[in-house]
Amino acid sequence: MIKSNGALIKPNNRYNTANYYLLLNSRMQKTDEFIQNRIKWRAGKYTLSTGYTFFFDELSHEIKQYLMTFLDRNLSGTPVIFFTKPSKEWTLVCTKQVIGYDSQKIFKLNFNDITRIRGFNQKKIKTDWDELNIFDKQNDQYILHTNNGYDHAALHNILLMLSGMTNRS
Repeated sequence: MIKSNGALIKPNNRYNTANYYLLLNSRMQKTDEFIQNRIKWRAGKYTLSTGYTFFFDELSHEIKQYLMTFLDRNLSGTPVIFFTKPSKEWTLVCTKQVIGYDSQKIFKLNFNDITRIRGFNQKKIKTDWDELNIFDKQNDQYILHTNNGYDHAALHNILLMLSGMTNRS
């Protein structure tokens, strides 16, 4: 699979193909642009709530300015997708952090600090799920908000992907 000079060669069977892409992914530079594209790709797999979930670049100037007050571009990265709900709680996924507002406080969590994601509330039907519980390395719990179960599933899977990407690097 790897030549003596370190260059990748084409795989010739199923086992080598899986290893080839795993190695290729580990060598890829995970730039903000790359992560932003992955987030948008993953979000595109879901039917997101019109009026409650937006790509950051689609937001009004006023909302962008408001959200930018909570960002440090070096720590948070590029803002990509914004989830909100009628009760005004919100979640902003950036390329390095997820930022949430739970109607009491703003919190920021690096993807590599996420240790567990628990998003399923058995008391509600799936389409009504609107809170995602995230735990960090100190076992502190954070609640991320979405409008409904479709947005919830999108956020859940985006965070699984991002925490997996950062914890493998």
